[in-house]
Amino acid sequence: RSMVDSSAPQHKLEYRGYMKGHGGWVTCMQVGEETVGDTTREFLISGSRDKKIMIWDIVERKDTDEEKEWGIPRKILSGHSHFVDDLCLSQDSRYCLSASWDGTLRLWDVDKGVTSKRFVSHTKDVFTCAFSPDNRQIASGGRDKTVKIWNTVGECKFTV
Repeated sequence: RSMVDSSAPQHKLEYRGYMKGHGGWVTCMQVGEETVGDTTREFLISGSRDKKIMIWDIVERKDTDEEKEWGIPRKILSGHSHFVDDLCLSQDSRYCLSASWDGTLRLWDVDKGVTSKRFVSHTKDVFTCAFSPDNRQIASGGRDKTVKIWNTVGECKFTV
């Protein structure tokens, strides 16, 4: 008897191309949406062990294209002094949170490519970060065995 649910949608994984730019292992990525004029388009944001965050324009190539390069780096965000381990986009994709082994979180303005706020309270590497559904609170977790809840101006409100 088969354990596969035949009524479930079937998905096919297909190689479409590559992106080249980071100087270290890519540790996290997320797809966001932005509106340019009357057009909504997707972009990719990635974090790496090279301590950088990259914002990519996604360029769809034809099957006959020999290069198969699917993304062009638009912006490189610098500021962390150690590996970027996680990132998270706000609901509107205008802001990005990043978690780093430098013990900090950063809130980035995606359009400007600058840090809006640094979050400092973890005593060791920060492994993960998330926005609340309404973007009004931020959660982080790290090697110091704590989960922290922050407001968006960088104040740690709770430590668990």
